[in-house]
Amino acid sequence: MSDVQFEDQGQEFTSRKIFGESVKPKMVARLMKMGIVKNDKQAGYALLTIAIIAFSLSLFFFGKALLPKGNQIMVPPDPYSRPPTQ
Repeated sequence: MSDVQFEDQGQEFTSRKIFGESVKPKMVARLMKMGIVKNDKQAGYALLTIAIIAFSLSLFFFGKALLPKGNQIMVPPDPYSRPPTQ
């Protein structure tokens, strides 16, 4: 079992390959075509920024929708507690 050998010398890993040609991701190509960014590194930063903004906005809107007005969290009464008797 200890005689296992792997042949991984000379292999390069890329994000996607089709018939041996490297393919640029569509979103990166679209940002470069629109002239927003000039290279792949800038496109990566732009896409990361867009993702962070979208995540922040979703947290903001879902937070406003789920919290009651006045930003007070309503706690339901304990079903096992009994009201005080007189």
